[in-house]
Amino acid sequence: MIYLYSFSVIILNLFAIILKKNSKLIILITILASCIFFAGNYNNPDYFTYSEQYSLVSTSPKNIIFYRNKQYGFYLLMKIFVQLGLEYNQFLFFIALACMLLINSTVQKYVKNPHIYYILFFIFPFLLCIVQIRNFIIMAILVYALRYLIDSSKSNNIKYIICILVASSFHTVALVYLILLFNNKIDYEKRSKYFVVGIITLSIIIVVTKNTSLNFITNAISSILGTDDGSRTLSNRTTYEFLGPLFFQSITTLLFIWAKKINDSNLDLKDKNIFTKIYWCNIISFSFLPCFMISTIFARIIINMLPIYYISLINTVFLTKKNSLERILFVLCTFVLVFLFFYWFIYRNYSDSIFSSVFKYNAGINILL
Repeated sequence: MIYLYSFSVIILNLFAIILKKNSKLIILITILASCIFFAGNYNNPDYFTYSEQYSLVSTSPKNIIFYRNKQYGFYLLMKIFVQLGLEYNQFLFFIALACMLLINSTVQKYVKNPHIYYILFFIFPFLLCIVQIRNFIIMAILVYALRYLIDSSKSNNIKYIICILVASSFHTVALVYLILLFNNKIDYEKRSKYFVVGIITLSIIIVVTKNTSLNFITNAISSILGTDDGSRTLSNRTTYEFLGPLFFQSITTLLFIWAKKINDSNLDLKDKNIFTKIYWCNIISFSFLPCFMISTIFARIIINMLPIYYISLINTVFLTKKNSLERILFVLCTFVLVFLFFYWFIYRNYSDSIFSSVFKYNAGINILL
């Protein structure tokens, strides 16, 4: 039943796209259905860990797990909902609702067709968000905070910093997004080449550096993030797992370069500004590449940026001529990119534990009863 339920939501959005109508009702149904689907799952790789932590909040008011991992924001939310007497899955529903509303506020503000956005979002990374709850919160806050990067000013820079600090209370890895503030400082024409060359050079240096010389960096990152993920990755750097995020960052950038050529002919200065800001968010994201070589946890960075990239990619489609070969190819390449993300980060290693489990073990609407 849950398969049909999820498929129906996609069909509704496809129906709205075909009719060329932005339906607020369908968007509302999509958001609520996503929240129910999110909260209804009761078996995934992280479910029992989070469920146990939620139970511990009521029995141990100063649980060291949360303080050790610097999950102050997540701990506080759990504490509030435990005090309200809600079950863990009900807690998940309200978390999902808050996150989806944050994302939707940005989607409604900047995306020309929200229905396309939600179809892409459901394909990837929504299923992964069901497992990585804290990362979903970070993603939602980041997407919401995009407005403060687009409409840059001193006050908006402060608001963006506040958003990132709030996100970092759920996982300190969110602090890396502060680098996106450089978006407001870049001379887009003069300094771009130097920036890209500098990032690529730094990445190459880290690639060829011996493992032992990176120990101090890894230990520092592990300490800040409250995880030993970095040290585990460092010992396995010969497997070149960092090439996955590097590949996806690169092909996403290639798609953006194509999109930029299309957007250069756009006479709407407001739309052009939105694209330019997101385009440079993508370029600045190359600065995360050295992080991929130190810790696998940073692979989440590129995943969290994807919902922001969707905004520009979708809007670019509407700048191409209807039924033109260019539009068909651009749409095709965008969907291929999304499915590649889905395959690499979900289906390749987690076809059973994530993809199948979130559908198979899902209580659906029953979690609210």
